[in-house]
Amino acid sequence: MINLELLVIALVICKAVDWIIQTKYQSINKTKDRVALLTHAATYGILSTILISFFTPVASPLILISLLITTHIIIDDRKIVKLLMRFKGMTPEEVIDKRYLGIQIGIDQRLHEVVLVVIATII
Repeated sequence: MINLELLVIALVICKAVDWIIQTKYQSINKTKDRVALLTHAATYGILSTILISFFTPVASPLILISLLITTHIIIDDRKIVKLLMRFKGMTPEEVIDKRYLGIQIGIDQRLHEVVLVVIATII
């Protein structure tokens, strides 16, 4: 059964942490610089877990941190995002075209939301 309290709290906190705490350097470089990606994902996972735990009980904080960091690395690397764009029928040129960055960000955010739904169901 899904824990709706955890889901709503996690959605709000994770969105805020992802957008506010991420540095300009991390935002620009996380798809090509592993240090930028890993520091962003670690900060996101740790801070999100601390804040979520403050507002609602979390049975397994270490599992939550691990899931948030791991999935954030996978999603923010953007390889899976670009694969989904190709699956939607976009050409390789469209996938890397800056005019379609909004689609990349949209897919990225939907994937993060799916992760939170799964977490709220299993934790």
